[in-house]
Amino acid sequence: MGKSIIIVGVFTEGSSNNGIVKSFRKLDWNVKTIPYRDLYSSIGIEAACWGIRNVASVFKPDLMLFCKFNGLPSEVISYCGKYAGLTCVWFMDAFNIVRPTCPELISHCHAADFSIHWPGVADEFRELNIKNVFGLVEGCDETEFYPVKTVSKYSSDISFIGTKNHRDVYVKALIDAGFKVKCYGAGYGEYVTGENFNAVCSSSKMVLNIPTNPGAREYFGDRIVRTLATKTISLTLNTPGLDKYFNNGEHLVWFDSVEDCVETAKKYINNEAIAENGYKLFLNNYTCTHFVKNLLSISDSITKKID
Repeated sequence: MGKSIIIVGVFTEGSSNNGIVKSFRKLDWNVKTIPYRDLYSSIGIEAACWGIRNVASVFKPDLMLFCKFNGLPSEVISYCGKYAGLTCVWFMDAFNIVRPTCPELISHCHAADFSIHWPGVADEFRELNIKNVFGLVEGCDETEFYPVKTVSKYSSDISFIGTKNHRDVYVKALIDAGFKVKCYGAGYGEYVTGENFNAVCSSSKMVLNIPTNPGAREYFGDRIVRTLATKTISLTLNTPGLDKYFNNGEHLVWFDSVEDCVETAKKYINNEAIAENGYKLFLNNYTCTHFVKNLLSISDSITKKID
């Protein structure tokens, strides 16, 4: 067996943490998982924190990765650092969205030997004088997201998967323009995950993507990558820095307004080459295995923090 890692996170069905676990195992790492939210709800925070400390002291991993940590005292990360070769915080959300619900986030990053964020978010943390901050694009699990055969009940020109809110103006504009649009998620009815997510995307010519935090620089969530993984065109709202990772009209298509969304859909709706190019880009750059390999490359360059 190769090196060892403890991953603190959420491992219920649909969690992106599952792909990270599988990728480490694919690379011959010995993986120990700690489902911290389950522990909190079943035995309480104090006992859960004791359990995390105990596992670290017994297992003594080469790397300890904290993927989900709301409510976790930063002291726990510092303690685990005494026994782990390195500790890492992987923060997967936009700073301005999660900071109010996770005020301990900054101290977590100080406590860990290094932290990983979306590239634009990483810049915000560097401005706070936190050491060893790195930016990575979150990949998705290539064994969970992939093309499937068309399913008639999901067949559409354009699908949207997400909560019904202010973004619905784009959906209505596309419907008014004559496109067959189907929506899934809170406020729309059926919520799709797993195989059904793949079926919805694969049965659509395009998937509409409106980020929840469109003003964030170099942060676009994992929905784009998941769409590309199903070999479907991502019709996405343009966000700052998106052009550093994708070529418009080659890997996906983006728009800047409601009117532009409709015109962009009209122009590219039947362009199968874009779907193929996006799929190849995903396989070559943005799988979960790529993410883990990049994380490990960063960890190889880290010198452990000394209190």
